[in-house]
Amino acid sequence: MKQRIFIPCLILFSLFLSNCKDKTDETPEPPTPPTVTFPVTNAVDGVFAAIKTTTINNTVESSIGTCYAAFYKNQNPAMKLDGGKVTLNSKECYKTDNSIYFIVPTATEPSGITLANQILWQVAGNTSTGVPSVYNKDDSGLPATPSIPEFINMMSDFNYLLNWASSSQSDSVIIIVKGPSATFKKTLNNTYKSYTIPKEEIAKLGVGKGTVQIINYKVNYATTGAKNYAYIKQSIAFTDKVTIQ
Repeated sequence: MKQRIFIPCLILFSLFLSNCKDKTDETPEPPTPPTVTFPVTNAVDGVFAAIKTTTINNTVESSIGTCYAAFYKNQNPAMKLDGGKVTLNSKECYKTDNSIYFIVPTATEPSGITLANQILWQVAGNTSTGVPSVYNKDDSGLPATPSIPEFINMMSDFNYLLNWASSSQSDSVIIIVKGPSATFKKTLNNTYKSYTIPKEEIAKLGVGKGTVQIINYKVNYATTGAKNYAYIKQSIAFTDKVTIQ
């Protein structure tokens, strides 16, 4: 009788240890770079983008901070170079196998990186790839944060007036409306605070759920070690509570 009880207990204990080992050995999925809408820039040797995205949930605004950086071979964005350690505001960026540097929200830091008045990029550099060390400090702050409704309802029979309150401290504004069938994109200068989307464009989006982004952005250029880099700052208003009829 004792033997019949003892053997199953050993088996269960072995399974328990095996399960514990499996959980301990699990490797968390690496983060993925953010999707960035880049404005048109001059020919550059790389880009640095600091991005603040604001959403509204039950009338309460919340923001997350992300960033993206990459160094180009022969000014070709498809050919990226290793630049060594890269930090934004002293926080180290993740690096992908193809040398994209970025910071995104994580379970321990759900708001991502804090972006306020100061944007400080630092790059260690890599002599083997020709990427110089970089120190670029910008104390002028981000562009004004656009403000859009939490809920948006568009109808293909009518033009839609989209307001976002402010475009100050930006170079230009990008409007992106995604629907089930198509995407509408428009770039405007910083004097615009609203834009009427033609009903013909709304009809192309398809019927169903969609998203709206308003991107206030500013681009500065700086040369370091004979390399010309674009420094982009974006303030984005985003909602996925869009109905297209």
